Amino acid sequence: MKERKTGILPVLKNRNFTFLWIGQAVSHFGNTCFSIGNVWLVMELTGSTVAMGSVLALGFIPNVIFSLIGGGFADRYNRKKIMIISDITRGIAVLTIPILLILGREEVYPIYLVTFFIAIMANFFNPAFTSTIPTIVEKQNLLHANSLFVTTMQGLGIAGPGIAGILIAAVGLKSVYIIDSISFMVGAVMTSMVVFPLRKKRVREGKGAFVKEIGEGVLFIKNHAFFLFIVLLAFFINFLLGPINVILPLFSDKILHLGAKGFGFMGSALAVGTFLGSLMTATIGAKIKEGYRLVSGLIGCGLFLALFGCFPSLAPVLIFLALMGFSVMLANISLSTIFQRETPNEILGRASGAMNAASMAAMPLSAFLTGFLLEMVPVQPFIMVIGTILVVVNLAVGIKVIKLMPSSVLKKPISSD
Repeated sequence: MKERKTGILPVLKNRNFTFLWIGQAVSHFGNTCFSIGNVWLVMELTGSTVAMGSVLALGFIPNVIFSLIGGGFADRYNRKKIMIISDITRGIAVLTIPILLILGREEVYPIYLVTFFIAIMANFFNPAFTSTIPTIVEKQNLLHANSLFVTTMQGLGIAGPGIAGILIAAVGLKSVYIIDSISFMVGAVMTSMVVFPLRKKRVREGKGAFVKEIGEGVLFIKNHAFFLFIVLLAFFINFLLGPINVILPLFSDKILHLGAKGFGFMGSALAVGTFLGSLMTATIGAKIKEGYRLVSGLIGCGLFLALFGCFPSLAPVLIFLALMGFSVMLANISLSTIFQRETPNEILGRASGAMNAASMAAMPLSAFLTGFLLEMVPVQPFIMVIGTILVVVNLAVGIKVIKLMPSSVLKKPISSD
């Protein structure tokens, strides 16, 4: 029997994967511009770190409330339709912000509402997307597919923050929202061209059936010690990393004195690191055991965050942010691949929704509290303390993570020949 080929090239020859890849690449570029513009607009309108923390919290709250529901929808209903509707509605919602700015309605509350709505729809899109990848990519190519997705997203993300910062300074904030709106529409068109495999429908009928199906996703996480431990660890890490999007614009403005351009450069540095981390995983990462990639990524994330906070000049800040982004990708891609491979597809949407809801539950509280704390605590010591705590915790739990990993993950690395 002929051995199936693995690697980047077989993945790129997959027509369905390529359409999905292009659409999400364009959409991600727009989202990067939106993220920079949104935080900067709130800071311009209010000058308040509490307001900045609030808008970020509103972007995270739906992860807790709607991830489980979105996961249930992904396993019960047509994933293609879910993804297209999510993209179109988000594109329309984003466009309302520049329209209001043109009409002279420079208020922060519409930004809160749009941010909240976009986050809701993302929680329907993401489980559908995550569940689709294993159905259009062969199992032995999952690592390469995930790495290629992330490499491309982060490669485009390198340009996004810098371009957004330049556009904001030269043209105004409206431009980044228009770009994001268009990118969502492009994503919807490309998804419409993907042929989704037919699935066996296992839909319960009767009162409470949908709630029971959602509960199965929660039980899957609860009954698998490795995934349960990772969720608890992710909750703690996200609580500490939640402030990063509040910290970066404040650091650029108050410490580096570079304004929107510095904020854009810092975002680009993170993207460079995540690009390199995903590229390394896509090429030689398959030769390294996933457990070691996961644990080293977790430790590096805290270490480089702490070092970033030590320096008040641009060059070392960009270097350590890039290394932090690199570490994040080592952990994220490894975990995503393990999760997709070890979870039955018929429950993957609900399980991913449950994992996302539980692990992201800390983010709203973290972002909101950070807004208050940074009114009283200097930003540099704040960053160093968070990074140090992350290093200590991840060193302590690293051995436990490896011990709890599924046995299939601890076997020899997947060949990329």
